[in-house]
Amino acid sequence: MNIIQHLIINYDLKQMSNFPFPKSHSRIDQDVLVSISLENRLFAGIIYVCTYSDNPDYITPLVKIFAEYVNQYTSKTSSAAETRKIGYVLLWFLQNTFQKKSFIRGVIKQEIWDKIIP
Repeated sequence: MNIIQHLIINYDLKQMSNFPFPKSHSRIDQDVLVSISLENRLFAGIIYVCTYSDNPDYITPLVKIFAEYVNQYTSKTSSAAETRKIGYVLLWFLQNTFQKKSFIRGVIKQEIWDKIIP
């Protein structure tokens, strides 16, 4: 889990020099980090990786977290508390997005906002 957190915390599409990988592996695919984050239920990681790029994506976190919420809701083995937690993360992300608040960065710039909400 510490390795995944390290990858997400130091994620930067422009330069990956913080990673202890050889230069040939200096770029990590965004989809891989999203998949790893989803497997480990690191929803903040999904939001961070998708929105912290040159071309911020606010739809993918919404879809991925909602799909996990539906999966938990329909599962017979999941707890109500875990389902509720995922639902709260989803609502928190939606609320912040509609208030033009960006996770970590502060405010969603107007040019990015115009792409999110046409």
